[in-house]
Amino acid sequence: MSSPSWSIDLDQVDSSALVLISLAALALAGGLLFYFGLLGWAIRAVGFVVTRIIGKGFQLWEGLLSWASWPLFLASAFTFLLVGGLFGELIAGLRALCGLAPLLMGTVACLAYMFIDQERYEVERGYKATHNPLKGQGLAADLARYGEQVDVPLLLAATVATVGGFAMLNQGLYETIGQDWFNVGAEQAKYADFLAYALVNLLRIVDVLNVTEAHHFLRATYLHQERSPASLLLAGFRTFFTFVLLQQLFASLRQGNLLAETITDFWSPHKPIHERARNALPQYGDLGIEPLLLSLRSVGSLTREQRDQLPLILTAIGPSVIPALVLALRDPEVQVRTNAAHALARLDALPADAIPLLVACTADLSDALRINAALALKAAPGAATTEAMRRLVEDANVRIRLIAASFLLTVDPGDAKAGAVLLEALSDPSLRIRKAALDLVEALGTGGAAFLEGLKMRDGLEEEGDLRDVLARLIERLGHLEGTTSQPVAG
Repeated sequence: MSSPSWSIDLDQVDSSALVLISLAALALAGGLLFYFGLLGWAIRAVGFVVTRIIGKGFQLWEGLLSWASWPLFLASAFTFLLVGGLFGELIAGLRALCGLAPLLMGTVACLAYMFIDQERYEVERGYKATHNPLKGQGLAADLARYGEQVDVPLLLAATVATVGGFAMLNQGLYETIGQDWFNVGAEQAKYADFLAYALVNLLRIVDVLNVTEAHHFLRATYLHQERSPASLLLAGFRTFFTFVLLQQLFASLRQGNLLAETITDFWSPHKPIHERARNALPQYGDLGIEPLLLSLRSVGSLTREQRDQLPLILTAIGPSVIPALVLALRDPEVQVRTNAAHALARLDALPADAIPLLVACTADLSDALRINAALALKAAPGAATTEAMRRLVEDANVRIRLIAASFLLTVDPGDAKAGAVLLEALSDPSLRIRKAALDLVEALGTGGAAFLEGLKMRDGLEEEGDLRDVLARLIERLGHLEGTTSQPVAG
């Protein structure tokens, strides 16, 4: 074989210099584009073009292939390949056409998957909804219509169709106009050779084979591209799959960042953004527990709505949240411990390992933490809880004293200190405390008769209409029980 003639022939030194100069020129061009603000414009332009290509690909898929589920899609692709394999020798160019069809089918289906995946992301972020969109949301009509159909199985089927079609297209070109495009060795190339050619280059196995051959470990003969048309086809094939791979990589990173973005939106002061995040967070399950609790470290003061909704979100995740909540009781940040205790207070039964941690929290300087720890401990009667409540019944915070009193009076309706706290709370300046005190008397049932005199003393002094009605009802009901229950508690 004669040595090839080159239009431009550079020796090794000139070639190395040319490569280095080219890289430096590219870096300089990138720096200039960034300096003049054109780099961002170029990236946006590329993004616009890519988005348009993906959109057009979806439109083609919708118009031509949306009728086919992934099994039908795969069967159609295999049908083209089978026809080309069986009858390609009889009709010139048939194999090229039978390879081009599944190649285009797979390409369009991959673009359709990328389009629907982007719309899934917009729904997860709350920018769109599949039905009944809220104010400010768009309607994800394509996802609602094709979401179940365009999923990972279709992407895998499209990959098979693209690889199989590319292999048969190259075989068809080799057998017609491109016999010198490939280095096939001494034997006539078959479909298996072109399929291996596609897979070896797609998976970069060619690099491994080159290394093993260079070290005289393994020699494997496989088909190579020889002319520029075959090289261009291979470059386009690999570029497309690299593009799809990068899109899936970025989608995975995006999914990882999505939780963090949703948590950030949950703390947003804007109500629509906050509500979308609140509805989305329980869907993350176990993955969302620890990041959500840790985000409290960087959040300032919480609104009352946020304080109320956070425990609801945590408990909505299910029983799997309990170990994380117990662990959060050890967190150095008081706000994390407070919300963990608040969430535990909503459980029907406390885990045993949470009780000593909650008892320790009742000695904290934070009123909010002591309140939520006391509320949680009410569901865990026992010696440790009773001891903590006897200490809390003398707490400086009236609400904490009342919580402790409610526990102690449930255990012993004649507890003098707890009874004194309850009587004091009946005349507290805070409407919330007075209501809680009346609720406690009512919850004590017949034991509430011990506080009848204190209730009568409040009769006529209560200014709030709803509380006056509750007070009158309790006096009337408990009056029938006077003398048959516990001794009155002195005011």
